[in-house]
Amino acid sequence: MFCLVTYCAEANNKDIIVTYKIMMIFKITISINTMNSMIPEAKDFHVIVTGTDSETRKGGIGFALPGYIAALESAKISYQLIPTYSPSDSFGKYLLFLQKLPVIIIAIRLAKKEHNTCIVYSHTGANLSLFREGIVTLASRLTGAKTVMQIHSPETIAYLKSPLKKTLFNLAIVGVQQLFVLTPWWKKTYQEMGIKKPLEVISNPLPKAWESKARESIEYSNRPKLNVLVMARIIQGKGADLVVEASPFLADNVQIKIAGTGSLLDLIKTRAEQLKQTRKIMFCGWVAGKEKQQLIDDADIFCHPTQLDAMPMNVLEAMANGLPVVALNWGPIPDLVPAGSAGILVEGTDPEHIARAIEALKDAGVREKMGREAKRWVLDNFTAEDIGNRLNTTFLEVVNL
Repeated sequence: MFCLVTYCAEANNKDIIVTYKIMMIFKITISINTMNSMIPEAKDFHVIVTGTDSETRKGGIGFALPGYIAALESAKISYQLIPTYSPSDSFGKYLLFLQKLPVIIIAIRLAKKEHNTCIVYSHTGANLSLFREGIVTLASRLTGAKTVMQIHSPETIAYLKSPLKKTLFNLAIVGVQQLFVLTPWWKKTYQEMGIKKPLEVISNPLPKAWESKARESIEYSNRPKLNVLVMARIIQGKGADLVVEASPFLADNVQIKIAGTGSLLDLIKTRAEQLKQTRKIMFCGWVAGKEKQQLIDDADIFCHPTQLDAMPMNVLEAMANGLPVVALNWGPIPDLVPAGSAGILVEGTDPEHIARAIEALKDAGVREKMGREAKRWVLDNFTAEDIGNRLNTTFLEVVNL
């Protein structure tokens, strides 16, 4: 692998024919010239985006990447996307990045011929994802590219609490020149835990459809039932279990709909039965598309008492749809939900306190005020245009590193 990196870094211009043949073998279908024709005002740098195959729309990174692509296009930044991970099969999960390494190296060389600078913009999660993108960024750096890594996983915090794992984390980012994190809380936390790399806050952008929703006006009214929506993976730390535990403290006219699947689903269904709350709680399973939007449209409140999210996109989706949010005052959540104006943040994890927060939003006038503020907030802070401008400013700084 490293021999290939060295060869490509030192190859002469006469290798352009060999380079072209390798490009065809590895199926580079979009040339830099083609990409530049898509971007009317190309910058003096070219960005190669690596990470999950965005066409799958699976996983947090796969879902978020189209927003970043929209942000790059909004800022008229020349880019190309080279997926290094695909959840579709074992090859995509474990070996695709090795196949794509020479593709990335060749793309860097071609970009440097046409632009003064090439920036590899890597998107990573935890565990194998971090290891994989660590190799990608190191190889890219050795080939002469500038390197940036966007960290999407909350699990990286656990690494930094262990001396051994912290060492492994620092090894994984050795080829990275700048780290991007999702919210100000993450930047502060990494700094406090001794990360020395330059840190910049670049948040997940809203998908275009959510931006459109946030610009729509909606009506709020008092209905016979107060509909509370929980929409997340049903696993430890995401908070669906806390909502079930809160249900006995809620009035009988409150209807809780829990959408999602996961390892805790059977357990919380059993717990709902034990608490005699089956009439109050409806389990909707995994939802998407029109079914998902219908649940959001029917909801009055979005409840997500998570302690396991780097930047929960379901919260932003709810806010874009004008729903006030009940969540915990934990980690990055206050960066997303302005407490008291777009939602209520609960101190601690006491189910009774969560129930009180939900009950505090019974009045349609209160929900309307918070819902409108939620829409305004996401449009002011998370649009593709806004994130694209931040990316452009930061990439210009990276060029001078």
